[in-house]
Amino acid sequence: MIVINGCNDGLMGFLFLFGIVLYDKERYVYAALLLSLAILYKYIPLFVLPILCINNRRINWKFSLSTLLFLVFGFGLTFYFWGAKFLYPIFYNSNRESKILSVFRYLRGEYSFLKPLGITNLDHLSLYFVVGSVLLIFIVQLIYKWNWIVSVIITMLAVHMFYLVGHFQFYIAIYFLVFFFLYKFGKAIDIRSLNNVYLLLYWIT
Repeated sequence: MIVINGCNDGLMGFLFLFGIVLYDKERYVYAALLLSLAILYKYIPLFVLPILCINNRRINWKFSLSTLLFLVFGFGLTFYFWGAKFLYPIFYNSNRESKILSVFRYLRGEYSFLKPLGITNLDHLSLYFVVGSVLLIFIVQLIYKWNWIVSVIITMLAVHMFYLVGHFQFYIAIYFLVFFFLYKFGKAIDIRSLNNVYLLLYWIT
């Protein structure tokens, strides 16, 4: 499925990963460019921008303003050539049924724990859960000063869990992020914690 249907997510994941790597190296303008291209290609990375713009309780003005400039320019060009059609994916996906890797697919399935209560479909709540989980993670990571890479990974996992259209190839970008995290911090992580990371990868697989 990833080979056949995952070409969009592969390119987005590539842009996203190298944007994150450049952000980590404090090459904020180039990071903003690549992450903006990833967002213009698929909107999902948009949800991690708050974490990158406000890191360690400080606003990263260089990254924030660069990203704003690139996105305004990119969406402006898109609107110039195609009008409001760039909003089509948002409206289209919001009206689709939940798919296999979305938690809402389970909640409307045969084995849902809500079925005895007569609740058979909560797909209309997907957007609220996506936005709510992103805001909650953003606030918590500000309070407890989580590592920003960990916060980005958790945010992406939450978005894909509550997003209606759940497919396997959507997790390509998350795999890239986890491997980058292990490359950067693997030697400093306690082996028990490292095992938890591998269990997370196993769960995603």
